[in-house]
Order: sequence, then C-alpha cells, then structure tokens
Amino acid sequence: MKKSRHKKTSQPSVAKNKRSNTLLYGQHAVLAALKNPGRTCKVLYTTQKAAKGLPNLKLPAGCDHKTVDNDFFKNAFDEGTVHQHIALDCTPIPQMHLEDFLDQTKDQPHTFIAILDQVTDPHNVGAILRSAAAFNIQALIVQDKNAPGLTPALAKIACGAVEHVPVIEVTNISRTLETLKSKHFFCVGLDERGSQYLGDIVPHQKLAMVLGAEGPGIRRLVKESCDKLVKLPNSEQMPSINVSNAAAICFYEISNSADK
Repeated sequence: MKKSRHKKTSQPSVAKNKRSNTLLYGQHAVLAALKNPGRTCKVLYTTQKAAKGLPNLKLPAGCDHKTVDNDFFKNAFDEGTVHQHIALDCTPIPQMHLEDFLDQTKDQPHTFIAILDQVTDPHNVGAILRSAAAFNIQALIVQDKNAPGLTPALAKIACGAVEHVPVIEVTNISRTLETLKSKHFFCVGLDERGSQYLGDIVPHQKLAMVLGAEGPGIRRLVKESCDKLVKLPNSEQMPSINVSNAAAICFYEISNSADK
C-alpha cells in the first residue's frame, strides 16, 4: 500500500456501536467502495498486518489511511463481526430513482431488472445483489418499507456488489410494474405454480424479474400486475428453493438469453 497520507494511531477512535453503522467493513466491500466515484471516502482503517495484504492499493483523493490495533475493531464492531481488520469511513451511495434509471438505459440494447417483493432477510438480499452483479442485472428494485437498508452488514454479504448494482426504492411494486410495462418491459413473476418455465419466455430486450419472499411468495396484486408467471424446472421432491438461489438461476437464464 502506498504510504501517502498514512497516519498511525494506537488507540481506538470509534466508540463501540456509536459509528459502526457508518463504517464499511470486510475486504471485498471496502475495496469496491474505494473504487466507486459515487462515494466520498474519508478514512481507511487497517491493522498493520491487513495493510501488508493490500500492497498495490491506491486511495482516492482526500482519503486518509490510519493503521490501528485490534482494539479499534473490537470497539467499533459487535463481537463476531467478520471485519477482516479493514474498515472504511465513507458517505452512503447516492440514491438512484426509477425515472433516472429508465432515462439512462432507454437506448441500451438490453435492460434487465430484478424486483424483490417482501424479501426482508439481508443475507438473501446481499446474495441476490452479488448474483445480479455477476450476471449483468442492471438494477434491483425494492419496496421502501419492506426491504433491509444498504447497511455495512449487507454490503459485506454482497461482497462489493452494492457498488455495481443500483438499488432503487419504490413505494408500490404493482404501480412500478405498470410503469415498467409502459416503457416496454416484459414483467415476469417467479411462482412455483407458473404456467411456463422461465427458459420458455426469454429472450426479451427489456425484462423485469419479480422474486417474492420464501413462504408467501409474490403478493396477489403484484402477481396480477405481471405479464406472466413463470417457474423453474425443479424436481417434485423440492418444488421451491431459497430465493437467493432461485435468483441466481433466473439471472443466469436471463443473461444467457441476451447472447442468443
């Protein structure tokens, strides 16, 4: 790591549970945030040992690096947090609005969106974001009152994907689907009782994929707003799978269809 703007402090400067909700942590999440021009990065905290594992890291302008001891991380995070002795004080990701996203992507040959209906487990949302980034899903839409926030814990689970896939909050999923359909999106909902398999209805140049929570699945009004309900070719002994696993399969199928 370059030693410019490098400061050493032996005492922890973050009181326990006072600022941990503002500090990103974990190597993948922090490194991705440092490369995101949409964030303002203020201070990178690492132990001396962790810094040695980042020999070629270039900090963005205005970001300091402070070497701290293990007590810093014990005071900054709850016990059991897998911080890997690296944390970043930075501003939140700027919020993107649906209208801005649609305007930015209107001339793209393919636009693929994922929509989560009542998926509240941050581990599932983080894993879905990671799969979305891997398979070129360009945005994730969630309902503002029924989704976990973009917390450092979720960013850690997503392994940096929050920096690549914009998360768009909307008030009403059903109305959002109507808006997307007016913009020529084909809107499909994943439901084990769907009439067709997902592979039978792709490709589409503009496609929105709705995934519901495990158990209740997609809500009735959201289902009625979809153009089609589709299913995965699961075996009879396991008709449904974890939503994050289902999302990865769907995203692969959608991304693969763009090349056909």
